Amino acid sequence: METDEFLPQQANKSYRNIVLSQFENLPEVQLILYCAHTQRSPALNISIQELCKTEINWTLLQYLSSRNGIDGLLWESLQTVDAVNVPKSLLNQLQQNYQGYILKGMIYSHELIRLLQDFHTHQIPVLPYKGPTLAVGLYGSYALRYFSDLDILIHPDYLVAAKALLIQHGYETLAVDNIQEKMNIWSDSERDFLLPNKDIAIDLHWRLTPRFFALEIPFEQLWERRQLVNLLDTNVATLSPEDLLLVLCVHGAKECWSQLKWICDIAELLQTYKHLNWQAVEERSQILHCHRMLLLGLKLAQDLLQAPIPQSLQTAIIQDTCLPGLCQQVINRLFSHPLPLATTWQTTMFRLRVRDRSWDWVQYFVWRLLIPNVRDRRLFNLPDSLSFLYYLIRPIRLSVKQLIKAIIKKI
Repeated sequence: METDEFLPQQANKSYRNIVLSQFENLPEVQLILYCAHTQRSPALNISIQELCKTEINWTLLQYLSSRNGIDGLLWESLQTVDAVNVPKSLLNQLQQNYQGYILKGMIYSHELIRLLQDFHTHQIPVLPYKGPTLAVGLYGSYALRYFSDLDILIHPDYLVAAKALLIQHGYETLAVDNIQEKMNIWSDSERDFLLPNKDIAIDLHWRLTPRFFALEIPFEQLWERRQLVNLLDTNVATLSPEDLLLVLCVHGAKECWSQLKWICDIAELLQTYKHLNWQAVEERSQILHCHRMLLLGLKLAQDLLQAPIPQSLQTAIIQDTCLPGLCQQVINRLFSHPLPLATTWQTTMFRLRVRDRSWDWVQYFVWRLLIPNVRDRRLFNLPDSLSFLYYLIRPIRLSVKQLIKAIIKKI
């Protein structure tokens, strides 16, 4: 697909309407957006260099960069241009973070490969995604994409076995017996593990998203379509580009796109995989009822980072009248200072507005408010004959939680 070279002074109309109208007096925002690329043209590097000569609030720039998770991209951009006006203290901090990301990426990759070998020995198929596979697969470097844990997807039938294996490796998790664990498989989507002596965290998923924000792609299909990414000279299986695009768009929507790095992921994926099977992407998004989430992720990547998307999807974006408001809400949060605190209701409404169907609203509230999860079951160890009481415990627990938050906020 042919795309024009990204020239910031020739930004498209939607880019000007959404970004410049809100932040035209913030050169820090423009610099953040110019630097949030791995593939920067000579013209873009010149624009970065020229912008660095203007009146930049470097403290604000550092704050926005750190908050949006793009310190690695900012450092690489600034150190490759003649940005003599950038404070050395900022460059030193960014360089320190950059080197720390590389070290962490290597440590996490070594651990991931060690675990994958053991999973393979025990015949447990797994698909790591995000984390180091995303950093290397899309950005080509651990330094350019910060991550805090390893996300590993398994078939739900293997949860108990995978949990036992991780515990053997020294990982700690919630103390839940196998009987309750099988109940959690139905209601939950992931389990956190921590290796204390190395401070390595793992999110073991048996669903890609929580039930209330369901993206139900059978593991067998994901496994059949998997691709390989090379980590430390080892081929590691991960999600196909088409599946990864949908997963990233749904994850971003669930998190209200509250960090720019998630939008960078979309832009980098589209730059890395220029020949995506767009027909498959659109068909899967329709079947999985996440079409608007796909369109929103693509629109944000195009408007903010000039990511290339096919004409058919550009047309669909224009026709969806909900997207401009959703985009404006995302951008206001990304670049506002200080960071506006999102209320539970604001988060809920955003998550509902990105859904394709009215039925998804019902599903959201039912799963969020009524269906018990592992936290509810850990409050009381009820016998099977009284397990129905968990459906009463959950709304009570959530109400108490919100009450405590309200009290703390007033204090």
